[in-house]
Formats: sequence, structure tokens, C-alpha cells
Amino acid sequence: MERYGVHRRGRLRHARRDRGNGRRGHPVPDGTPAAPPPTSRPTEEGREEPVRRDLTATVARATLGPGTGQQVTGAGFEPGEIVLVSVDQDTRYQVVADEQGGVVQDFPLYDGAFEGVHTVELYTVSGGRRAVAEFGVRAP
Repeated sequence: MERYGVHRRGRLRHARRDRGNGRRGHPVPDGTPAAPPPTSRPTEEGREEPVRRDLTATVARATLGPGTGQQVTGAGFEPGEIVLVSVDQDTRYQVVADEQGGVVQDFPLYDGAFEGVHTVELYTVSGGRRAVAEFGVRAP
């Protein structure tokens, strides 16, 4: 069996291989066909793709005062997914989504929190998906 190949420098070269399966030193006896190359890859029938859901984040109270507590609830995560909780761009907590893809986290609002709009963000460690909720802080 003869075969042409490409030399490292781009020139054609002529290479001779033994009869058989195409590897030197491993001839196939006469009358035994070499195994044909696979024509397709195995399929993964029956395997379900995870459904991508829209993420949501909501807070328990729309407005509150400094030094009080707040709760954020998220939905649409993958069950068992690790979710980070960031308050005003400060990552504070890590939670794991339940069987329905939900998370709940309580957090304190510091005594020195400024008056105005604040954010709480839920985001995934692995995929960069996120949901944001806003709440207001009023002066004491």
C-alpha cells in the first residue's frame, strides 16, 4: 500500500506503509478486512437538556431604615446551583438553589447605610447569569 503525505515544510513526500491496517508493523492477514472507520458518533438519546429559566430577584420590603434586616428571594436557578448574594456590589453570602431553583437570604442593613436606592444582586458562580432587585433606604 502506498500513501502520499505532506512533509513538514509543505512539500509532498512519498511514504510506503505495510499492507494492513495502515500502521507499520501491524499487518492484517489476507482475507481479514480492516475495521471500517466509524460513520457517526453515538447519540445521547433520552438525555434532557436543562431548561434555561429567566432569573428573578425580589426583596421583602421596598423601603426600610438603616440598621434593619432585609430578605432577598430568587427564582429560576438550576437546582443545586451555587448563587452569590451581593449587596451594593459587596458580595456577602453564598447560597445553594433548592430543588425548584429558588434561593432565600436574609441580610442586615448597616446602621450607616445612606439614604436612597440600594441594590441586591444574585449571580451564579459558573455562568455569569444574574438578577437584581432594588430597595430604598429612608432616613431614621
